Amino acid sequence: MSIFSFEIPATNQESKAINASTDWLDTLIVNKNSAEIALRLFAGTGSQKPEEISGAGAQFISLPNNQNAIQIHVPAVLMSECSGFGAFLILTNSTDSDTLKFSRPVKRTATNCDDIAIPELTWTPISVTAKPDSTRALFALSSVFSNGSYDKKEGRLLKWNSYPTQTSPQVEYAEYSTSADSQFNLVPGQVLWLKSAHARSAHFGPAITPSLTDTFAQKIAASDWTDFSLPFNFPISLKSIALASGKQIQQTIFDSLNVYKWNKIGQSYITEPLFLPNMPGKNSLDTTMLAGSSNPYAFFYEGHSPVTLYIPPTCTTQGGLQKRLSADNQKSGWNVKVLCSVSDNKPLSTLYLGGGDEALQKREYPPPPSLGPLSVTFFDLQSKHACGNLFTEKRLKDGLFACIKIVNNGSTTQQINLSTPDRYNFPQGYSTALFTQKESGLMTLIKSAYQCIAPQEEQFVFLAAGSTSYLTSFSSILRQPPGLSHVYPNPFVNHITVHYNVPFIPVHKVTLMLLNTKGQMVYRFVQDAPAPGMYKHTIMLHNLHGTQVSAGTYFLSYRIEETTKKVLIFTKQLVCL
Repeated sequence: MSIFSFEIPATNQESKAINASTDWLDTLIVNKNSAEIALRLFAGTGSQKPEEISGAGAQFISLPNNQNAIQIHVPAVLMSECSGFGAFLILTNSTDSDTLKFSRPVKRTATNCDDIAIPELTWTPISVTAKPDSTRALFALSSVFSNGSYDKKEGRLLKWNSYPTQTSPQVEYAEYSTSADSQFNLVPGQVLWLKSAHARSAHFGPAITPSLTDTFAQKIAASDWTDFSLPFNFPISLKSIALASGKQIQQTIFDSLNVYKWNKIGQSYITEPLFLPNMPGKNSLDTTMLAGSSNPYAFFYEGHSPVTLYIPPTCTTQGGLQKRLSADNQKSGWNVKVLCSVSDNKPLSTLYLGGGDEALQKREYPPPPSLGPLSVTFFDLQSKHACGNLFTEKRLKDGLFACIKIVNNGSTTQQINLSTPDRYNFPQGYSTALFTQKESGLMTLIKSAYQCIAPQEEQFVFLAAGSTSYLTSFSSILRQPPGLSHVYPNPFVNHITVHYNVPFIPVHKVTLMLLNTKGQMVYRFVQDAPAPGMYKHTIMLHNLHGTQVSAGTYFLSYRIEETTKKVLIFTKQLVCL
């Protein structure tokens, strides 16, 4: 609360939009405590650090009714139709000091700085940083949809459906329809996706840039993705957003918030992690978000209830006016960046494998949204669970590995290249290696080579990170063919020891069976969803009724059932004495 007492005339309220092409004049009526007040006025656009206005920027005047007042005069050069304008007045006397902040919505009457060019047959993000006079998307996109009517032959308009309805609970990207017209309004913060049959331009017309005292509230869905763009036309740091959002539901939102940026690569968009809680090298709140249609983002909140993210109108260039967070959410540890690209060297997606902080638990980050047919994720061979990025609490004392799953949901064969170009805080002498499956079923080392993947096919690549001895050992295990590696003794008397290999592919279950010459089963062992690697199992030679099996010839069957329903069977003949 101000220690001085002022009154703002009704005609000068904050809701009144002003014209940035003319100087701004405002008046404050001084009610009390005005003796010997010194005035300093600072002003600037939303994208600039405010500068002090000397001279007649702020001065005392007398009104006709003998009231004292302060007249504020801001030159038009310090205002912007695109980023708005803000000012603050510092008042001091011999004992006190106070600051008053001012801003007004600004009319966009010239070329709307949200206007964009729309390329042909390319998904293009559409967003605004001001409220257009007409918020209907089809009105602003009339160059694509003639007569303001939606025609799929002219273009497609989508938005991410963060809150699915009961009738379409599985919908992700929802397409425009007349009944959902209001959900596709052009409002700051919202992102729409457009693909036009022809190259066009989008003109949003007259609009109102918001006041720089208005903190923007963005609802974030729980356990789902929310497409988002900055509602102000200047960069804002995640730290400013974290400070404004504070704690909700007994925790800091950024403890559970994943932030991705949509990056344009060639004629398509892919997601790149911008902020991942706990992930070393990707968990800094000093990261900056950029404004405009060319800079859309996607949030994923891992909580169970929706939260509200508050976006303050604080440009990163005004960082001297920000408070510091008590903790920067930085963690020690390491990460490996896995870059995925297609045959023309265009990046497809980026995965991060990180770890090294034993105080934290393993964390699987959700797979990010995609506008293309190819999917690249980390994959747990036992749980059959896919994730976009992976944090493990393990340190690289020796090494570790992770499975990468590639799926082609398209109609044409694709060539995928995986590489590990960047490593963060990696121990000296440690390195990475990638292994892929050959047609023979064995795994082989690859070095940034393209992998062909047919339509509706899935492939698995393994990333190993660690010391030279670990990589050598892992390579040896990985290259072992699936099957029975060693069975002894043979002939046997009262027990058999079986060494078998589970391949590095998703396996539903493996079964060991001992059969007599009549095909009757005398022993059975089932292992559900085993992890890949070498196993040892001992068979005590009693039949299903608990009595000793008789002498004779037997057959040991090792059956591998893959999740693709492919079955591998290996058999070995044994003799019981």
